Amino acid sequence: MMLWKLISLCPCAAAEDIEWEEPDPSDVEEDFSNDDDDVCPNIEFTKEEIKSFRAPWWGSLLLKVLGRRVGYMYLRKRLESLWRPERRHVAVSFGSDYFLVKFEHLEDRRFARTEGPRMVLGHYLTVHPSVPDFDPQEVQIDRTAVWLHIPKFPMEYYNEVCLRRIANRLEKIAKIDFNTKADEKGKFARLCVEVNLNRWLRAKFRIRGKPFLVEYEGIHSVCFGCGR
Repeated sequence: MMLWKLISLCPCAAAEDIEWEEPDPSDVEEDFSNDDDDVCPNIEFTKEEIKSFRAPWWGSLLLKVLGRRVGYMYLRKRLESLWRPERRHVAVSFGSDYFLVKFEHLEDRRFARTEGPRMVLGHYLTVHPSVPDFDPQEVQIDRTAVWLHIPKFPMEYYNEVCLRRIANRLEKIAKIDFNTKADEKGKFARLCVEVNLNRWLRAKFRIRGKPFLVEYEGIHSVCFGCGR
């Protein structure tokens, strides 16, 4: 059994900076299932047929709300509010709380995959490039993008060099909240980082010997064992 590892790719300032591991439309794997019997017949298709089956869904995105079950109709309305797409998009429920979204407009897709991370009912909405032969029962979510806060942070450290260095020591930096970067928020620094769901998060760090606490927004609702 193949276990897919989906990585929720972190949003950043420019879409071209993101490496999307999307399947090559021209690459169709060989069918090694040669066993055929009356109990479980093997249905065969040519490579050209497989390409034609997959073609309408190339470029779709897989979505999952971590830590909470969300109904199909509610999520559709919530996505309309979050993304405000220019054209129609198709959403399909996959089971195991996964949803597949197909876009008619490339700019709508770019916005959905790069602007965020977004939250639904206080839980993170993960966004992944679609994969062929996707089976929600054979999926493992390894990483996701989250917001972290540094409360009571000294104002002299509110600069991009300092904030990036701190975030990269804690996790992998994705971006700095625009208002934080522009020194327009004085209460806390807000950073977007990519966290590993298979390990403990760092809860504090030190500068010149002084400890500072780190708060992860919405992370209380994520089970680090299964990503739910």
